Amino acid sequence: MTAKNPEGTFWKDSMNFTTHSTTSSTNYWSLGSIQLPSYVAQLIDNAHIAADDFRVKYETELAMCQSVESDIHGLCKTIDDTNVAQLQLEAEIEALKEELLFMKKIHKEEVKDLPAQIASSGLTVEVDALKSQDLAEIMADIQA
Repeated sequence: MTAKNPEGTFWKDSMNFTTHSTTSSTNYWSLGSIQLPSYVAQLIDNAHIAADDFRVKYETELAMCQSVESDIHGLCKTIDDTNVAQLQLEAEIEALKEELLFMKKIHKEEVKDLPAQIASSGLTVEVDALKSQDLAEIMADIQA
């Protein structure tokens, strides 16, 4: 038998099974003073092997479950951090919108007051420019 108990020894060895042959064709295994037919001992060994398999499967599933729970916890923290960042950005957008409206209002008032400032400054602008050439006349000369 290949099944081992938690102490690391084979089940059959740890239970002190001994084989006895009788005059009939059935072999008996004894566990202390109890004699068991070999097929019952085989069933017990198979049950121990199945129990070991289920223990290993349980431990594997438990490890996976703990890993998934850890991942979920990390993702929840990431979601919380993202939500906080989103709220901060939305507040900053609102502040920038208010600042933009204020700046537009000030600009509109400055543009409105600009002609009055120019008129009151007494500034006159004179431009000395050459007489512009008449392109139509130049084209007519070229075509002629």
